[in-house]
Amino acid sequence: MSKENKNQVYSMILILNLVLGLYNFFLFSIGNSFFNLLIGSMNVGVWTFCRDKNLMIYIKNRIIKSNIK
Repeated sequence: MSKENKNQVYSMILILNLVLGLYNFFLFSIGNSFFNLLIGSMNVGVWTFCRDKNLMIYIKNRIIKSNIK
């Protein structure tokens, strides 16, 4: 798989997470199911924290440095 295809798949996965998160928030507002709120929050959180690759590299480096100490 080429690097361009990987980036395209990565961005599609992030968009899917955002859409599923918003849909779960919608289901929560209709049915008041805590499960939908939890899943929606996690999906939107994945979209929020993974949309910037530089942020992911920074977090990865911080985790590695904290495990070394």
